[in-house]
Amino acid sequence: MRTQDAESYGKADSGCPEATAYLGCQSSCLDCPFEECIFEIKGGAVSLRKRKRDAEIMEIARQGVSTKELSERFGLSKRTIIRVINSQGQKR
Repeated sequence: MRTQDAESYGKADSGCPEATAYLGCQSSCLDCPFEECIFEIKGGAVSLRKRKRDAEIMEIARQGVSTKELSERFGLSKRTIIRVINSQGQKR
């Protein structure tokens, strides 16, 4: 939705805090750098951040880094690391 269209409906297209922080300036939805809108995915920004974190955990785990080292690196419990790895189909 273009900014002027949004304003005509009483809503300004002010983007979101995530995109603004990423770009370093205020952005509109049309300028958003993200593939998915945090307002349209279940769980919003928290879910998006967890998915990215989990993908990073999996990438590092595939390199043979231990569960203990991953938990220290990400500031998570070993159980959370194991849950992430098991949910992606890789057993530890």
